[in-house]
Amino acid sequence: MLNRKPSISYETGPESAMTEVALALAMGIFSIMVLTMISMGIGPAETGAEAKNKPARNIDALVVSGKTEARDGAASLKKDDLIIIFHQGQFFDHSLKVTSARTVSQKAREENKRIVLAIDPSSPLEKVLKARGGFSSENLIVTQLDQAWIDRLAEGAKQ
Repeated sequence: MLNRKPSISYETGPESAMTEVALALAMGIFSIMVLTMISMGIGPAETGAEAKNKPARNIDALVVSGKTEARDGAASLKKDDLIIIFHQGQFFDHSLKVTSARTVSQKAREENKRIVLAIDPSSPLEKVLKARGGFSSENLIVTQLDQAWIDRLAEGAKQ
C-alpha cells in the first residue's frame, strides 16, 4: 500500500483574496455592532448613596375633581380650604375679590390650609400651568369651575 497523505487543495487566485477581504469586513462590522449595542444598553451605575443624595424631580401635575363622590384621584372639598378662582388672568377669592397668588400661598402656609384653584374648563393648558406655577404651596388642588361659577363671573364682568 502506498502511504498517501490526504491532500487539501487551496485556491490562491483573486477569488480567495476577495473572500478574505469580505470576511474581514464582516467581522469588523459585527464587532462595531456589538460594541454599539453594549454601550447603548448600559447606563451609569448608581450606588445607594448616590441615589439618596440625588434631588427628586418635580413634575407638573393636576388633581382634577369634577364630582363630589369619592373615587381614585379625586379630592373632596374641606371646610377650611382656601378657594381661589382664576379667570381672565386674575385670581379671585371666594367672594370674588381680586387677590394674588403670593398672598394666598403665604396664608395657606401660615394657617396650614389647602388651596383649591378653580379654573375655567375652556382655559388652555398653558394658562392652567402658568396659574398653578404662581403658587408656592405644595398643598394645591386644581379643579374646574362649574357652570354656576362661570355664570357668576360673567355677571361680575358685565357690572
